[in-house]
Order: sequence, then C-alpha cells, then structure tokens
Amino acid sequence: MPYRADLPLERPAGLVHHTGAQSRQDEAAPLVEAERFEVVVRGHERDAVTIDHRSAQRVQKRRTDTAMPFEGCNERELAVLALPPVRDDPDRAAVTLGDETWQREHVDQLAAARLHGPAERVLHKRLRPGSVGVSVIAHDHEARGYGSGLELEGLHHVTCITGDAAQNVDFYTRVLGLRLVKKTVNQDDPTVYHLFYADERGSAGSDITFFEYPNAAQGRPGDGMVHRVAWRIASEDALDFWQERVGGERGEGHLRFSDPEGLEHELAVVETTDTPLVAKHPEIPAELALQGFDGVRAYSADPETSLVALEETLAFRPDGKATWQVRGAERGGFYAYDPAPAAPGVMGAGTVHHVAWSSPMAEHEEWHRRVVHAGLRPSPVIDRFYFRSIYFREPSGVLFEIATLGPGFSADEPQESLGEALSLPPAFEHLRDRLESVLTPLPDPRGPVLP
Repeated sequence: MPYRADLPLERPAGLVHHTGAQSRQDEAAPLVEAERFEVVVRGHERDAVTIDHRSAQRVQKRRTDTAMPFEGCNERELAVLALPPVRDDPDRAAVTLGDETWQREHVDQLAAARLHGPAERVLHKRLRPGSVGVSVIAHDHEARGYGSGLELEGLHHVTCITGDAAQNVDFYTRVLGLRLVKKTVNQDDPTVYHLFYADERGSAGSDITFFEYPNAAQGRPGDGMVHRVAWRIASEDALDFWQERVGGERGEGHLRFSDPEGLEHELAVVETTDTPLVAKHPEIPAELALQGFDGVRAYSADPETSLVALEETLAFRPDGKATWQVRGAERGGFYAYDPAPAAPGVMGAGTVHHVAWSSPMAEHEEWHRRVVHAGLRPSPVIDRFYFRSIYFREPSGVLFEIATLGPGFSADEPQESLGEALSLPPAFEHLRDRLESVLTPLPDPRGPVLP
C-alpha cells in the first residue's frame, strides 16, 4: 500500500509555510524516501484545485476526490495550492502533511515539500472517495509495482476465437506471413483446436493464437474486451506493402484492417531496440514482415477502476492517457483503453478471448502471490506443457494471463517441423485417435491459396 502523509509518517523536510507576505522554514525533518508524491484534493467541486510542480500556479478547477499527479522534476519539489481552512468551511480544503494540518487564509497560499530519492514521472489520475481535505501520498518502489524488480516482459500471446480453422490458417500464414508453430488442442476443451502463429522460432511476443469453435457466430467486442491487436513493422515502405496486400485504412505511421472474421489489427512503424520477431515467407521480404506485437487496445467504461491493479500490482508504467508500457529487461509493449461502445460485447468468432503477459520462469510464483495479495482471485498456476499460466480478470473485465517464457514449443517437436503435425501434451496423448477424427482438416500453411 502507498504511504499516506496524513497517517503515521514523518513530515517531509523543508516544509515551507506561507501566511500572507510572511513565511518560515521549518526545521529539517528526516527525508521521506519515495519514488513519487501524489496530491489528493477532497472537497466541494467548486473548491477543487490542482497543482503545477514547476511554478505552483493555480490552474482551472477540476472535480474533487481526484488524486492529481506530480511529475518528477530536477528541483525535487512539490508545490500544493490549498483553499481556505477546513474548520471555517467544511466544503473547503486544507493541507495535511505529517500529523499537522496546515490551514490557509488565501487561495494562493501554498506548502512545498522537498523530495529525496528518484522521482518517477507519473501521468495519471486516480479517483479516491473521502472527506474534505488535501493529503500528500508518498509511494515507495514496492508499493507502486514498477521499480520493485518484478517486471513483465511485454506480451506473451493473444488468444482469439475463430469459427473456421481452415480460413484462419490461410489468412494468418499465407496472407500475414506468420508461421503455424503449434497445432494442438484447447486443454480445457480438447475437442477444440488451439492454433499458434508466430515468428520462425515460435517466440513469445509474436504469438497470436486461436481456439476453433466450428461455425461460431461472429462476435462483437465491447466493454471489458480487447478490440485491436497492434503489430510492429519497420518502415513506411512496409506500410505501403501491407496496404497493397490487405487493404485497410491508412493513417500517419499506421494501417488498420480486419481479418476475415472481423478481428481488428493495426500495423505501426515503431522504433525500438527490441529484437524483431520475423517469420520467413516466400512472398514477404524480411525487412517488410511483421516484427511481433506492439500492444493491445481494450474497451473500458471506467479505466480508473483498473489503475491500482495495473500500476501497483502488475507494474504497468503510465504512458499517456489510459495507456501503459509493460516492459522488462528484454522486451516490452503497450496496453491501452478506449471508451466502451454502448452495445454490450458478444464473445464469438473474430474476438479476443484473453491476453497473456510474459514472465521469466523464476518469477512466475511470485507473480501469483502478488496477484492473490491484490485480491484479483487468480487461478492456480496451471502447467500448459509449453508454458505455465495464471489467469485472472483485471478490474475493467479483460481476461489476463501471465505465462512463462518457456519451456517453449520445441518441447515436443523439432524446431524445423513446428506446427506440421498435431501436438498433444502427454496428459492428452491417449485421446489422439479420437481427436484426429473430429478436428477440422487444415490446409498446408505455405501451400496454394484456398478457393
């Protein structure tokens, strides 16, 4: 949990108390080690205030009960604008630091607290119900999640639904140029295919997967569902190539299009130091090919409800409005929300079932403990043979998985022949004859175009 400065916590050093034209410098108190400070303003809407940490100028009023961000600066200084004292008018605010309430006589009077230690840039707001008053919250590294040493390595895979496996294989291998790296079954319903498409090596971070429910009706993304999968490409030339190949809607630095069942994709020119995750294809030069995931966009009617889970539990880093970066030592990507449509979502063909994030094997149990501690009610750790999984819903409703980086798809077949035969984990091998008789026949992934 974050430390609140109006709970038992030493008052930050160098507090400046302004009263009219006079001010005094308090004696230095022990510095508070914190990654950042956050200001919470509570009170009547007409008395809401915000902060500007560089100039401490009063800005336009905003709704109350909002935790307003402090963006780290070289001066390591936090400026708070306060309203008239709470004891004179319960609808107005005061400033609470440490165990002392610093009341104000004029709107333009302020208090400043100096920070010690790193000040992380924070660009978000959080709603907090509560009584009238202004509080300073100091977040330590472990409480915030990021900076704690436990970080997810971007996207692992995105799992979707198809009603036509043959058409699905044709589009994702022949058209998009991905490699079918694993042809297996849904381990929770083994009469259903689970098809994995990725780069040449079957790498996490490039892996889009599908459950086939034959003849499933087309779905519709809605609140609490991912509605777009974003991929990286290298250049505007690559955008030209893909626009000619798949059509779609071109924008500045990106191209949007849908697969045959309506699943929306976006290709974006992205500068990154991450290793390109590319599949070989006779019609697609490597320099123009898809390079792995860039991120996913979901619908949320109330993104604020997910802030604590995303930032404090999962260590997602804020990166603009309703957008976060999810980055570890080797790889990263983004997670973002868009306003939810009025119509409710319907799970079906062309929709995303869940999104998986990558964890090193050695950290997976700790992620499970963290998610349990946050009250997100995860599944037990499940051994999927090719990786281990934890499932839970984040507060906006999107189904998340944390999957391990390994053992990998070569656990039961050679790298050079990935995806060519039906692969069944040992626990399902006794079902092979039955499953091969009911699963949909699939075309050659690199063969001629389907009629």
